[in-house]
Amino acid sequence: MPWIPARFFPGSPQYNMERTAFLMRLERAQQEKERQERAEREQKERLAEQQRVKQEQLQRELEQLRAAEKKRLAQETERRAAQERSAREAQQQGQPRIVAASSSSVTTPTIVSPNNVVIRWQDLTIIQGPAGELGAGGFGIVRRGTWQSVPVAVKTLIVQTTQPNTLNEFRKETEIMATLQHPNIVRLYGICLEQGHNSMVMEYMQHGSLLDFLENNPNISWSVRWNIALDISKGLLCLHQHSPVIMHRDLKSPNVLLDEHNRAKICDFGLAKVRHTTRLNTSRANPASTRGFIGTVNWTAPELFEPTAPYTPACDIYSLGIILWELATCKTPWANATAEALIGIWVGQGRREPIPANTPPPFARLIANCWATRAESRPPIAAIVQELEQHQNEIQATAAQTTTMPPPAPRST
Repeated sequence: MPWIPARFFPGSPQYNMERTAFLMRLERAQQEKERQERAEREQKERLAEQQRVKQEQLQRELEQLRAAEKKRLAQETERRAAQERSAREAQQQGQPRIVAASSSSVTTPTIVSPNNVVIRWQDLTIIQGPAGELGAGGFGIVRRGTWQSVPVAVKTLIVQTTQPNTLNEFRKETEIMATLQHPNIVRLYGICLEQGHNSMVMEYMQHGSLLDFLENNPNISWSVRWNIALDISKGLLCLHQHSPVIMHRDLKSPNVLLDEHNRAKICDFGLAKVRHTTRLNTSRANPASTRGFIGTVNWTAPELFEPTAPYTPACDIYSLGIILWELATCKTPWANATAEALIGIWVGQGRREPIPANTPPPFARLIANCWATRAESRPPIAAIVQELEQHQNEIQATAAQTTTMPPPAPRST
């Protein structure tokens, strides 16, 4: 009979010790298994709770989005109705610089050219096709052309029917541009009044809009950015110091154009308002302000998302702050928003795009001050111009020590 170790005999001390150790290991394994199962259950519960909270948050945002969109549509409907009322009043009362033609059974408003600068359509050479199209504004398409051998941009009405609203907007923009003679405002050469060719003839800006320029040139020096910011601010200063004050109401990077030397000029005054002549949506509490949701959402001041918010020069300052942020980042504001109404919700909650850490401190302060939530906290445009001029030499000296990109190539004809 072979020898058998004592630990295999039940009742022996060694057997009892090993049995006890085995049972303890088995119990620890069981406890570890239960602990892991409990941890997995808790993790699943936490994930489920997080999912539930996220779902509730998304549902709230969706409800806010729907409410904001409903409010926006109501405001837009009210604005259009007010414009139609104003047009009817203008026809009944007779507006300056609008003459009603009596040679037809249909009343056709005819625009009187500012400063009598009338340009014949036959004197314009318009470049057709994609190569000549520069963009589109609120009521016109802009094409490249020449006038007296000078490169020009020609903005022609999209709707060539004689609708009073359309022609009133056209008249308003031409009158505003005709009164503004400033190096940082796009120059108006004249207008064409021929039937089917109602157009504005403006100076041609070779490097196009600031929006496209920043997208195509993300590595421009701070010296160039600073000069552009100063140019825009000086143009806005011209508007706000005009007598009476002119509010642009649609200030954004697509409405800032650059010439061949990257000098910036403000354009597109289709939504601009002269404060003392404004009759649409006028605030009774503040007759010098205009009401209504106007402009592009990405650049719109937070107070304008309220249905009765007055439009003041501080709203233009907020838009300028967004443009300064674009210059600091070379990015489009709120590009990650899936719907315009979300931007209104975020801005109303006080959220702003992050300012890059490498932004010069004076520039970063200007951005933060310009897009302050409270309109009265935003600096006046004169103070902004002074601040930019104060640090201009410092920025240029710093930029001279770094490598800068050459300006983009001119557009092909």
